[in-house]
Amino acid sequence: MAPRQPEDLVTASGDREPWFPIARVAESLYGLKTTKRAGWTARGPENRESVADHSLGAYILGLLYLPEEEPRWKGYEKREILDTILIHDFAEAYVGDLLPHQKNQAAREREEETFDNLGVLST
Repeated sequence: MAPRQPEDLVTASGDREPWFPIARVAESLYGLKTTKRAGWTARGPENRESVADHSLGAYILGLLYLPEEEPRWKGYEKREILDTILIHDFAEAYVGDLLPHQKNQAAREREEETFDNLGVLST
């Protein structure tokens, strides 16, 4: 499936994104600081982590605990794993933080298209 053109994107809040200028992308990603993780919201604790908190925490854990080299794993690249950890929730700025039972085929396609349009899918 060909990725949607950026002018066709709609944010999780339903706003239409007219284009993907870097300032709009940065603004959308910055919103992940205040987007509470859906899993914690569903469980009800008051002090829930945001999507950005989660991404940073996962990145720090990877930075600290992933080995620099691992000859037993063909193609292992710590930097590539860290890059993936850092960007793995970027699409949530556009599709929202969905719980596993909410991720139907349409939601997965929209997430993939968002990554395609952000240009980070192959990172």
